[in-house]
Amino acid sequence: MIIAPGSTDAAIVVPLGVRDLLPGDLPACTWSGSATRLRHAERELARAAAGEVDHLAVRTPADLPVTIGGVDHTVSDLMRRHLGAPVRR
Repeated sequence: MIIAPGSTDAAIVVPLGVRDLLPGDLPACTWSGSATRLRHAERELARAAAGEVDHLAVRTPADLPVTIGGVDHTVSDLMRRHLGAPVRR
């Protein structure tokens, strides 16, 4: 964390960790969106088990997720076009 010299801003530093997002984390992630969003996340975790995506949780020392995110390793048709690769039919 960077605090400007002479600043009177107080800061609280909390140690955080990062690990795989697990299905059991989803009930603690209601802050992330609607029930539809959580159902989608649940489906995405099934894709993670297949190695198609990775989903991570930034967590507190109490192991509560404070942010979640992921990356999709599959190549979309849009990306194939961008790369000049054949589009799947």
